[in-house]
Amino acid sequence: MIHARKTQLIWATAGLLTLASCSKSGSKSTTTTTTTTVTAGQIISNTSPLSGNVSGTMAAGETYTLSGDITVPVGDTLLLQSGVTLVRALEVAIPVTDGAILARALEAARDSLAGGTAASLDEALSATGRFPQLLVGFVRVGASAGNVPQMLVKLAEYYEDDVESILVVLPVILQTGVTIGLGAVVGAIASVVYLPLSALGSSIR
Repeated sequence: MIHARKTQLIWATAGLLTLASCSKSGSKSTTTTTTTTVTAGQIISNTSPLSGNVSGTMAAGETYTLSGDITVPVGDTLLLQSGVTLVRALEVAIPVTDGAILARALEAARDSLAGGTAASLDEALSATGRFPQLLVGFVRVGASAGNVPQMLVKLAEYYEDDVESILVVLPVILQTGVTIGLGAVVGAIASVVYLPLSALGSSIR
């Protein structure tokens, strides 16, 4: 469950870190992205306003109009190419984080960056003590290479594979445990029934 939440958080952060800029016109919002960095999923068409379930990649250099709230379906991703400030990315990621502990950790990381306590994203995440060193290391390498979104996408894929492996092994472990437990219960019942009968038979003789 924790791995799944981390995976969702990483996918969300990868998209937010690559958002370019937003401007409003009337009751609609317009988003323009610049500088291609990474693509995850199909390119989203900008021929009509977006609302409801949306997944894929908002391409660099394209203008998208939002006619309402958008939702990223579970298991899908929404990537917006090119970057925003780290503080703004974390502010947007906090409300969509599934888990109060991780949300509070992101708030602490945001405050560290905004207050100047942390000089980089990996330092802010590491200071919270809530994120694994693997994630922090990926962010550090991505920052040094100038490609944090690509590293976060790779990390999200790693965690997805890890969750799938656990889901494959878990039923086998549960089945083995249930079988052993049932055997122990049956053995206990047999002992409770047989031993008194055996003692009674011996006394009759």
